[in-house]
Amino acid sequence: MIRNLIWLVILLSLFVLTGDTAVAQVSSGTAFVGGTVITMSDAGVLKNHTVIVRGDTILAVGPSASLNIPSGYDRIDAAGKFLMPGLMDVHVHLSGRANLTSNLRYGVTSVLQMSGQRGQITDFLSLRDEIEHGDISGPRLFLTGPMFERMGLRRQTTAYAIQDAQSIPDVLRDHIAAGYDFIKVHNFTPPDVYRTLVKASSIPIVGHIPIRMTADEVLSSGQVMMAHSQLFYYNLFYDPSCSDGFWQCMAKVRADMSVLDDLVERIAKSGVSVTANLSYLASEQSNDDDWDAVLADPEFEYLDPSLQARWRVDNPLRRGALRKVRRKDTDNQIEFDRELVARLNARGVPILAGTDAGVEGLFPGRAIHLELRELVVAGLAPYEALKSATSTPGWFFRKYVPRSRNMGRIEKGFVADLILLDANPLVDINNTLRLRGTMARGVWHSLDALNRARESM
Repeated sequence: MIRNLIWLVILLSLFVLTGDTAVAQVSSGTAFVGGTVITMSDAGVLKNHTVIVRGDTILAVGPSASLNIPSGYDRIDAAGKFLMPGLMDVHVHLSGRANLTSNLRYGVTSVLQMSGQRGQITDFLSLRDEIEHGDISGPRLFLTGPMFERMGLRRQTTAYAIQDAQSIPDVLRDHIAAGYDFIKVHNFTPPDVYRTLVKASSIPIVGHIPIRMTADEVLSSGQVMMAHSQLFYYNLFYDPSCSDGFWQCMAKVRADMSVLDDLVERIAKSGVSVTANLSYLASEQSNDDDWDAVLADPEFEYLDPSLQARWRVDNPLRRGALRKVRRKDTDNQIEFDRELVARLNARGVPILAGTDAGVEGLFPGRAIHLELRELVVAGLAPYEALKSATSTPGWFFRKYVPRSRNMGRIEKGFVADLILLDANPLVDINNTLRLRGTMARGVWHSLDALNRARESM
């Protein structure tokens, strides 16, 4: 009896009452004290608030004057600063561990890897486990695995070598058993392969509009995410009877903006989410203007060596006559894509921030800030752009990935993926770059520490 009473006293002493919130009195935790909290939830923006984190979970959010911080917790002075959820990039092509730290350095705490590794297809599965177990630091990984592309595709490190449509069920079974979160379809996925996947897959399908299929067929298929808003442009305006070459044909296009109202309505009714990838187009413009400047960018030295090698390869699309026609195509479609994304957002279609980071010119981590800027240029308010990189992908992953937890908002019970900024991103979206540090799964990484980590690689 006495022993039980002693244990009861010990257990009661582990909690302190903080208004309506009971906070565990443990020796491991972090408190962001006195900042402006951009919750990305219905709670809105909370001034002079404190956020308490225990383990990898947000334990409490409340006014700094009344929220007691348990003894032994690390305190981070957030006065005059802005705390918000970590950013998510829902379209990346990483290739190594160096890119993981770069994502944290720029406040990216979750990514969707949209292809298999250039090597063993299981590499990212192992990497995901290492990150989840806390063995290494990096953003939370969601994975499509290798793409289901055209049969006999030679890029078999990023796509399956499918001999015929009849073999798809076996490949699909192994893909799902391996633990991938999504199926990725691409430009050259054959229609019979696509239709077989739609019927047979027990996990969601994301990716492109296959070239030999109409947007309407894909929209009605149940595919849950469309990557690249620009693919609607190609699907609508590419003339297959043009024999001058793809880029030459597309350079002649003048987009008919009158189709937008009907297109937006069809997309909205389908229930699909759209990854805008506006940063991809913006990067294409800057790449064409001065590719040498990309290779001379200080960020280049932090790329994984395999990405550095790939970016250094001479690309004929960046030279001569072909460069000019591709640039003309890019310029032609940017206005259409921006207007499409703005209208989709206004119509309530879920917009996901995705960059294609890892593709030439799009630096892992930093690319998400270009995407946010481009979304604002397209007409989204800063808050709406931030939603596309926080609460909306948090909702998307929770809906479609059973292992996912609540992410993308600052509220009790959500994962502690956070960034601390020196200036308000709701006033100027570029302030997302004024980073003081990143918390990933409850572990705080100051900007100085992240910079040192990248220097040591």
